[in-house]
Amino acid sequence: MFKQWSNGTTTDFFTFLPSDNPIELEAIYEEVSLDNGTGLLGRYFRGKDGLYNTKPRFSRVDKTVDFEWANGSPDTELAPDFFSVQWLGEVIPLETGEYTFYVISDDGIRLFVNHQVLIDQWIPQATTETSSSIFLEAGKRYPIRLDYFEEGGYSVVKLLWSSMNFPKLIIPKQQLFPINITEQTPQITLAANPVGKRLEVEITTTQLDQTTLTIYDVTGKLIQQVPLSLFVGINRTAMDLNQLADGIYFLKLKGDTIDETVQFAVF
Repeated sequence: MFKQWSNGTTTDFFTFLPSDNPIELEAIYEEVSLDNGTGLLGRYFRGKDGLYNTKPRFSRVDKTVDFEWANGSPDTELAPDFFSVQWLGEVIPLETGEYTFYVISDDGIRLFVNHQVLIDQWIPQATTETSSSIFLEAGKRYPIRLDYFEEGGYSVVKLLWSSMNFPKLIIPKQQLFPINITEQTPQITLAANPVGKRLEVEITTTQLDQTTLTIYDVTGKLIQQVPLSLFVGINRTAMDLNQLADGIYFLKLKGDTIDETVQFAVF
């Protein structure tokens, strides 16, 4: 990854006026270790809006989003036209700073990073590059979701990024982590059990939902309740348990698409 020029300048380009005296500049790079990701979960649907109202025809882990199906199809399960794809998972930045995400697509796309809509081009279009930027911290996992539809004709979709210290490139598989989800039900996971005085909850789902998180004691008494909006993909939240005595409790997550209860211990 680019670090600086030999004269100490840190911009990714250097301009100067011609001179009779030679100018020697050396670009200094530093080695960056990649993570161990395997890609994103791709869910493939029939129909332009199939990803919003039907179950996928098939799912698979795609190492990168770098597809040019042209006038063909991603799979024999889908026709060359009128299909949609949703990629879900997490992305880990290589360094702290502002990242620009780019999507090259024909036809429409929506890109979400950390549950923020970065790009919304849900329209039929010829091959178009769209971009938007967001600040990310190195080593931290951020939920990422890319929705895509192909209406007719040529088909292409590519997901790239850049930062101050590296140029635009396809996001490598090592920085992408697929979600692990079934189509039948959302999944709820506790970061630790027993827990201390802070309950960290992770919920993975393929549907939007307005839910409530409720803590009960063993007698069924309601101890704490908070509303929680679920996004498609991985959702994380935390609850303060400082007021709880040591013992066994139950955490209930309830919404239109989920009704799950897990037991946890506080010590």
